[in-house]
Amino acid sequence: YAYITSLQSGGGKGLYIYDVSNPANPFRVASTFDLGASAYGVTAINNRLYIVTNASTAELQVYDISSPTTLVAGNMINSYDIPGNGLARSLAVYNTNIFVGTIEDATENEFYSIAMSETGPMTLQDSLSMSGSLMALSLSDGYAYTATTNNAGELQVLDIFDPTDIGFAPNVGLDMPDVHDAN
Repeated sequence: YAYITSLQSGGGKGLYIYDVSNPANPFRVASTFDLGASAYGVTAINNRLYIVTNASTAELQVYDISSPTTLVAGNMINSYDIPGNGLARSLAVYNTNIFVGTIEDATENEFYSIAMSETGPMTLQDSLSMSGSLMALSLSDGYAYTATTNNAGELQVLDIFDPTDIGFAPNVGLDMPDVHDAN
């Protein structure tokens, strides 16, 4: 299955699911599902779908996708309200740790480490203020590689070895030449 996010404006549903078992003829499943918000980042791991949206009180949402063809709102396992109002734009998941990047905000941090729970609320482990909006995240060997809109540091690397104590990796970052924003 392919999970594709969209804006809600113009009649968009926020999330579209396609059966791609025949790549020459993908077809949409769960066609009545409407996320009710614009979605930006999505990651499918095992039977879980992690989505970041602009929903004002549930920017991070987790769904049970053991049956993606019949996805409904009732399949939501958990959600989390990121500080601010609909700022989430990127995410990455490692084990039970969910990392979320947001649009730059003067009063809120831009990077969040959240502990997943299937039996109770998700909990904030740590957060970090960064320069620029975090448009994409990738994880590798205890580091989060972020694509930001910071014109002097489009690539910033964060130390996430301990998700409860995140910080900048020493001397790691990159100002990409002739690039004003990273996506």
